[in-house]
Amino acid sequence: MDRWLSTSQEIFKDRAKCTKVDGSNRGKLKPGETREIELDVRSIRGARTDDKIQINGRNGLEVVSPTGAANATDGKLRVKVRGTKGHLKTLAALAQPYVLQVDSVSELGRGVGTLNIPRAGDYEFKGRLRENDFTQFGHPAGQTEVSFHVCGEALTDPWVGQVTYVSEGDLLTFDSTWAFAAGGALSSPVDKYGNAIQWLKGTLDLDADPGLAHFQLHGFNNSLLTPTLQLTEYNGCPS
Repeated sequence: MDRWLSTSQEIFKDRAKCTKVDGSNRGKLKPGETREIELDVRSIRGARTDDKIQINGRNGLEVVSPTGAANATDGKLRVKVRGTKGHLKTLAALAQPYVLQVDSVSELGRGVGTLNIPRAGDYEFKGRLRENDFTQFGHPAGQTEVSFHVCGEALTDPWVGQVTYVSEGDLLTFDSTWAFAAGGALSSPVDKYGNAIQWLKGTLDLDADPGLAHFQLHGFNNSLLTPTLQLTEYNGCPS
């Protein structure tokens, strides 16, 4: 009996190793978004069979249906999932993909594989960094504001937006991109002509809860200003 059980377990392990899972509709998933995914469970030789599988979500992915074990007919099963933040709070943690765990259920064990579903990491920061703090030819000057967003990964994809500055009472707008570096290094936005706006520097703190953007610029009499803006979710990116 023990020899039969041991042999059966080895057969199941070999079967699990030779089984793979794929799924449709695995684009970026936003928190709160519900989506249906069709699973395709097959052997590495391409054959599909009826199988009982268990679906579980990880990294904040909620499995809406089916709950418990379900039958994959001819290797196919439709699964409804929902993206949540779960217990993850920082942007660094939220950058990790959702994970759909697919297990083949047997009295002898489990095993098929996992599917990764990328999170929609779309964020923005906007606000005033400096007030008008001096007069230029009889007009207020110095006010500085920023408004930037990113559609994708905060430390690899460019942030797009505007820097505005009040000079002689006139509002100047600089359409710019901003590439932030890992490790807290400061960087400057670059305008549409390729010129760095060197009087303004910033860095991201993705491990803060919530995430933060820290800035450095100089005010009147060359005083150093170090304002901070909170990073929030941005809803204007294409789906």
